[in-house]
Amino acid sequence: MKKTLLIGIVFMAIFSAGFSQEWIIQNCGVNSILHAIAFGDKNTGVIVGDNGTIQSTTDGGATWTPAPAYPMVDWLGVCVKGEEGDSLDPVFLIAGEGGNILKRDSTNGVWQNLTTFTTNTLNDIQIDPTWGRTAFAVGENGTIAKSINGGEAWTQLNVPAAAGKWLTKVSIDPTNPDNVTVVGDNGFVLQTNDGGTTWTNQSLPGNIYLGSIYYTGSNSGWASGSDGLLNSFVGSVFTPYTLGTTNGIMGLGFANENFGYGFGDNGYIIHWNGTTWTEQTSPTTKWLNGGTAIAEYQKGFPSDYTVYAWAVGQDGVLISTVQNVVGMGDKHKESLVISPNPTSGKFRFAGTDRHDINLQVFDMSGRQLTDMNASSDGLFDLGWLNPGLYTVKIILGNSVILQKLIIQNN
Repeated sequence: MKKTLLIGIVFMAIFSAGFSQEWIIQNCGVNSILHAIAFGDKNTGVIVGDNGTIQSTTDGGATWTPAPAYPMVDWLGVCVKGEEGDSLDPVFLIAGEGGNILKRDSTNGVWQNLTTFTTNTLNDIQIDPTWGRTAFAVGENGTIAKSINGGEAWTQLNVPAAAGKWLTKVSIDPTNPDNVTVVGDNGFVLQTNDGGTTWTNQSLPGNIYLGSIYYTGSNSGWASGSDGLLNSFVGSVFTPYTLGTTNGIMGLGFANENFGYGFGDNGYIIHWNGTTWTEQTSPTTKWLNGGTAIAEYQKGFPSDYTVYAWAVGQDGVLISTVQNVVGMGDKHKESLVISPNPTSGKFRFAGTDRHDINLQVFDMSGRQLTDMNASSDGLFDLGWLNPGLYTVKIILGNSVILQKLIIQNN
C-alpha cells in the first residue's frame, strides 16, 4: 500500500447516503486456488496462487496477463511497494514453496529470482508500507527472514520461540517498521518492537488457526482466523470482537484505519467503518483466502475518497468493489484534533471554540461505552476507561467525525 494512502487523514467523516456496497465477480483467467492479491495503485495489481499462478493487471482487474514461466510452485504471498507520483511501476515481491521469492522490476516489469535462504515454504511476505525498505517473510518450521534493502537480500532470523511453528502471516506497523507481528496456527502470536532483534510470544485462547494480521495504525490493528475469530490489538493486548459467525476470516485488507474488509469461508465478507463490523452481500460462495483495499483521496478534500478493493480464493475466484466515501458537514471536519492524545483521560478539541460537541465512545470490539457532551469549558473526562485504543464519534453541527483516542496510565 502506498505511503500516501497510509498517511491518510487523522479523522474521517461517516459515509453519505450514496455509499455503495456492491461486489462483483471478475475473470482473472485461471481456475487454480488463489492465495493473495496486492495493488500498488487502483490499476496495477498482482495475484498469486497454486501451480505457479502469477497474474498481473494494469487496468484495475479488467484484464489479466500471466507471468512468463517461473518455478511451478504454489505462490502464497505477495506484497507491493511504491510511492504516489512514481513514474515507474510499483515493485512487487512474491513468495511460496521451497523458499522461492520473486521480485518484479519496476523499470521493465520483468520478474527476477532472488537468492534463496531456505527451502521451507514461505506463506507470506510483506514490506514496510511507508518507506518500502524493511521486509519480512515467514513460513513453515518457524521460518522468519528479514530484508533491509527492499527485498534484494535476506537474512534468516533465529527465533527460538517460533521453532517448529507453522507461521501464516506477517504485518509491519506503517508508522514504525520496528513493530512487527507474526501469526500462525494454534493461536500463535509473535511480536517484536525492535525490528526483529528480540521477540515475545503468546497463544490466543482457543488455539485457533490465525489466517491474517494487519496493522492499521500505530502499534494497533486486527487479527483474524478460523471459526469467526476476529481480534483487535493494541501492542500485545488482543481483544475479541464477536461477529456471530463460524466462517473463518482468512484475509484482511484496509484502505485506512477506519475503512477495511475481512474475507473468508463461503464467500464471507465483512466491512469495518471505524466503529463496527457488518456483513456485506457476497457474489460468491467460494472460499476467499486474501484481499486488499486502497484509497484514492480527492485532492483538497481528505474526507472524500474512493476505495478500490479486491479478494481472491477458491477455483480462481476474483471479486472486486469500488466504494465512494463522502464527507458530510462543515469546516470542522478538517480542523478538530483531540488534545492531548494520548491522554490519561481528560482532553479537549483543538481547532474549535465551540462547546456544543457530542461524543460517543466505542471500544475496539465495536461496543458503545458512553454518549456524552462537553463540560462548560469544553473538557471531556474519560479517565474511568481502561488504558487502550478507542474510537470516538464526534458530532458537531452537521459534522459527524471519527477519530482514534489512546488512553494511557497516569
